[in-house]
Amino acid sequence: MSPEDLLTVNVDIPRAASIALGAEPHIRAYERHIKEALPTHALDAIRRLRVYALGVVYAHLESQPVTKRADLSLLINEGTTLKQQLMVAAEALAFAGLVDDARLAESCWWPGSQLHGPMMLNALWSS
Repeated sequence: MSPEDLLTVNVDIPRAASIALGAEPHIRAYERHIKEALPTHALDAIRRLRVYALGVVYAHLESQPVTKRADLSLLINEGTTLKQQLMVAAEALAFAGLVDDARLAESCWWPGSQLHGPMMLNALWSS
């Protein structure tokens, strides 16, 4: 591949992927309507939006210099700790009856969840 074959990326990839991940459930909710309005339009891209967004973040992170990757592992460790603290706090709020524990179970980071971090909090407090 020659340098002329490559395009310059001028997008904040993590931010764009975050927007796509946040919008994906809402877009999927309209899948039936899209199919009715555009019967010949392939829905594969909509169905794979989450995979594409996570893939582009992975590729972006892999393209970073090694020193940044080392910093990334520190951030992942810190983020994991913060996520665990947030989960414990959310469970305590559910135990105290301040939030619906069923809503908590469907909107947190438990297996199968589609929501993360601020999206989870927004979904939890919006209920």
